[in-house]
Amino acid sequence: MTYAPVPCRYCPALLIWSKSEKGNAMCFDAEPSPRGRWDISGPVAVYVKEGQEKPGQKLWESHWAGCSGREKARAEHPTKARQ
Repeated sequence: MTYAPVPCRYCPALLIWSKSEKGNAMCFDAEPSPRGRWDISGPVAVYVKEGQEKPGQKLWESHWAGCSGREKARAEHPTKARQ
């Protein structure tokens, strides 16, 4: 399931959230991308291996792949603070 785009706290981009097959929250760039590997059209985000795309299928890229503020986000992540 996807939600309305929201601004990233670490860069100026918009992102959308979805659940992975394992139930984890994942964020993706708000628009599909030619580099995208994730199908978020259904109830969960599904990774699509290269060569297994369907004609006309829209795929999204993980927001963290290109977020300019990802290092700051990692530094502020609660699991990092506990270490």
